[in-house]
Amino acid sequence: MSSDEPKKKFASPLDRAVVDSHDIWERVANGERVEGPRLLSEAAVAAIVENVIATDLLAHGEPAGVRQRAPTEKPRDPASTPGRKKPNLSKILQQGKDCEERAQEIAKIRRLVRAEGRTIHEVRLDHPEFGIWELVQALPKDRRDSFAKPMQWGPAKGFANNLLAEFKDRSPSTIDGWRKAWRRHDRDRKAS
Repeated sequence: MSSDEPKKKFASPLDRAVVDSHDIWERVANGERVEGPRLLSEAAVAAIVENVIATDLLAHGEPAGVRQRAPTEKPRDPASTPGRKKPNLSKILQQGKDCEERAQEIAKIRRLVRAEGRTIHEVRLDHPEFGIWELVQALPKDRRDSFAKPMQWGPAKGFANNLLAEFKDRSPSTIDGWRKAWRRHDRDRKAS
């Protein structure tokens, strides 16, 4: 570095060591003979890093050694953790699970309207967590209107399969097959 170049300001000793090391490596790579500062070894860089971290921790009011590395553990299988669902379902099982959840919501809406005399609006206010509400908003207006009249649905299973078939762009029998596959899988999972 020549004397007429402006001196660089460094945020920390580590920054200075890294820049000096890179400058020296570049000069050696260009075939220049380097006098003065020597290239830093890995041990020297590690010592500088530890010193900078300790100084930084003390400067911010935290005692040195507070931020220790977490012990290395084997990653746990998410399915072995209590309360967690197994994430790697096949596409058919995932579709079946989603369709079964929506079909159960449709059956509950139908039951609440027919047995308890509630309106769709009341059911929606009482159960905003139902995912079927989002699907219904995506449907054309005439299908939304038919959804708003549960007394005219007929059997909930057939209505749910037809509605989901329209949304998923599949046949009602495909939707029913997905739901059956999910129920079988769920039953076997609970039995074991």
